[in-house]
Amino acid sequence: MLEEQPHRHAAGQFVLVKRGHLVGGTEMSQWLLQSGMAVWIPPWQSHWGRTRDDVEIAALYLSEEQSRDMPAHVMLMRATSLMLALVDRLLDTKRKLPSPRLKRNILELLREEIAGSEPDGWILPLPSDRRLQSIANALLSNPSDRRTLSSWASEVGATERTLARLFKRETGMSFRDWCHTLRLREAVQGLSAGMSNTELGETLGFSSADCFVHWFVKMTGASPKNRRPG
Repeated sequence: MLEEQPHRHAAGQFVLVKRGHLVGGTEMSQWLLQSGMAVWIPPWQSHWGRTRDDVEIAALYLSEEQSRDMPAHVMLMRATSLMLALVDRLLDTKRKLPSPRLKRNILELLREEIAGSEPDGWILPLPSDRRLQSIANALLSNPSDRRTLSSWASEVGATERTLARLFKRETGMSFRDWCHTLRLREAVQGLSAGMSNTELGETLGFSSADCFVHWFVKMTGASPKNRRPG
């Protein structure tokens, strides 16, 4: 069900994470879905998804006709108890729906619940400028890289001021905030996979495990131990 290579299909897709974490993205952004979150992906939107821990998801496909009046862009949201109940009923192979009319009614209620949801979740916008792309790709491959925007400027052939302005315009975030969001995403995935504070500190470029813990608490308001399974 999870396809790591970019792909697209004629149907819209609604994915709900029941357990674990799911990372996905498009050519414009990447996102992290935690347990209790969901994502709507409109028809023909190129996307990919992957996980590195034990994950349980429920996925439902809506035809182009059924996807009309739904959000025209990828949207993350908190999964309501009603969403979960409706998806489980639609996907329950042991209790088949007694009539096509009931299925249509359940699907219509789910569509309304999705369309009426407020966007929520961690989305990491990706820049389109080739200079910013080279920086973003390097950091996605190595989140421990702590080079400043000034250091990157000399490497990609632009001024620090130009890069800062473009980063804000193309991602809606400052370079600093973008880096924090990237590392937070990696930290949550690592904690879910059982990585220690020391391992995560090294992976994310912190000088010590204590520095990582202090940063994580500052960013989330919770200790890393609260994010570990079990």
